[in-house]
Amino acid sequence: MKLSKLRRHAARPIDAIALAAALAAGAISAGCASHPWYLVESQFIESTREEKAPEVTGTPAYYHKFRGPLRVALRAPDSCANQSAAEASGDADSAGELLRTRCGVEMAEMERALAKAGYTVSSWNAVWSIVHFEETTPRKAAEQLGAQILFQVNSLERGGSNPGRDLRRERTFYMSNERGEKLGEAFVEEERAATLEAAMEPIENQNLPPQRMSATVNVSAVDVATGESIWFYQWTVIEDREQEHSAEQLFECNKSNLRVCRYRKPLDARDDTRMTRSGGLTAVSIGAGEEDERDAVYHRLVRRVVEDLVQRFTEDRG
Repeated sequence: MKLSKLRRHAARPIDAIALAAALAAGAISAGCASHPWYLVESQFIESTREEKAPEVTGTPAYYHKFRGPLRVALRAPDSCANQSAAEASGDADSAGELLRTRCGVEMAEMERALAKAGYTVSSWNAVWSIVHFEETTPRKAAEQLGAQILFQVNSLERGGSNPGRDLRRERTFYMSNERGEKLGEAFVEEERAATLEAAMEPIENQNLPPQRMSATVNVSAVDVATGESIWFYQWTVIEDREQEHSAEQLFECNKSNLRVCRYRKPLDARDDTRMTRSGGLTAVSIGAGEEDERDAVYHRLVRRVVEDLVQRFTEDRG
């Protein structure tokens, strides 16, 4: 009997090993039962319509009367941001902003382009001064300055445009972990996919691409001697956009309930630890702000239109 008891006691370590193996298997099973993580990435694809060509119209007087080098004068528009023409044609949406200047930069661009093309240019400011102080017409002012052609700038418009009027969102689901790493493309049930897409929509709306800047220039050329409008030009150009816009978000989803997913920050982005330090260094950038960048884009668009205008006015006359 004693020997039998000793054998049973000797067998206990083997039982302990089996129990440890069972516990390990249970731990693995529990790990597999943890809630799945998904990283959802959205790409914004803009549907852009083809840019319209400039609208150019010339009269017989324009084609036959004026040859060789010309002396020209310019008149600035009464308002530098009259939005009506571009809105009426559907080329751009009004940004609702009026330029608070007398078009100095824009008109200088036109003067520069005309002078570069070989024209003798009387500035818009000279025309404005004569009109203002002598209470006369722009044509009479241009005549006093010896100009043969008066370029009447009817409008300079600055707006924002959404080409194509729509935006497609392409979403991709990735298997992930607490760190937000992409572990391969995920194929999820339709119900879970709808849950993730609905949760992504507010994230996407906060990261939509900005409006594209647009510039519209409307000009008519007037025969100073007769007052006849002999040439007409209008063009709206829209900012090119090469940057890709996207948004992504990490989710932890319930394993059994396909409708439950929660926003999560990647592990390394969480404030899980309290950091201490004795000091620090702050860098301050005093570069151009967003509005300055928009102004720069607008003026590049204006330069493009003006250079095209001068080229067409010159080449179309032969």
